[in-house]
Amino acid sequence: GTVYIESVISPEKAGQVLSLVVLGQESTLQKVSVVQVSIDVGASTLSCNDFPDLIYAGDQLQCVLEIRNEFGLLAGGDSLGQSLSVDVYPIASGISLTNLASGVYAVVFTPTKTGDSFLTVSYQSADIGTVTLVVHSQVVSPAQSDFVCRSTGDFQVGDEIICIGQLRDEYANNADVDQIPEASLTAFASEAISGTVVQ
Repeated sequence: GTVYIESVISPEKAGQVLSLVVLGQESTLQKVSVVQVSIDVGASTLSCNDFPDLIYAGDQLQCVLEIRNEFGLLAGGDSLGQSLSVDVYPIASGISLTNLASGVYAVVFTPTKTGDSFLTVSYQSADIGTVTLVVHSQVVSPAQSDFVCRSTGDFQVGDEIICIGQLRDEYANNADVDQIPEASLTAFASEAISGTVVQ
């Protein structure tokens, strides 16, 4: 009868092409592509080391995601990206995930809400990493800001008219006036409030 012997080979990295030589009466060469990846979420990392000291709404930020398999090797390509999800709380725009090399991805996003924000990357609902950042507001938008001028009746020449303003940025966040030079605030107020003589 015929005797079959089974030999098991465990490739450790996706994207490889293995050359298998089967010896016998007639030696044969067979090439096998390794495409399936077993991801180790615990060994994968999310790094955001290049953030500026102060982050403002509208800044484009980038983190680096490294995906590793159960052997600790970088693993994955474009197709694996479909199983990865990127979430930013409370809100951000321009979220993208780009494959830079085998197992290495660029995570790009633009936070648009001031205060604490959280970036989370997960693989098949399992969190790989979460990064916390504090977002400030620096640029004032005239279109989003509001001014109310209080009037108690007729004014005399030289009287002071007081206007109260709520400064906001282009994303409707309340502006962080501590981050805006006083000269810029004065110039903005002068531009935003103008007097008109009504006959």
